[in-house]
Amino acid sequence: MYHSSKKKKTSIAILGSTGSIGTQTIEVIAQYPQLFEASVLTANTNADLLIQQAQTLQPKAVHIADGKNTNS
Repeated sequence: MYHSSKKKKTSIAILGSTGSIGTQTIEVIAQYPQLFEASVLTANTNADLLIQQAQTLQPKAVHIADGKNTNS
């Protein structure tokens, strides 16, 4: 049986990525990119921060509950 020394990254969905726990989770992912990847980011209203996070982390999916509060 073949065993690869390369471990698969843990894929994480972050519900509430713009809140305090979500931003701390993103900091951990950024510190250990060889171990973790963000696959899904969600937020309630902070679209500007969610967009910034999505551009940095390149998740497979992004969702905002209320996109009315943007500066763009």
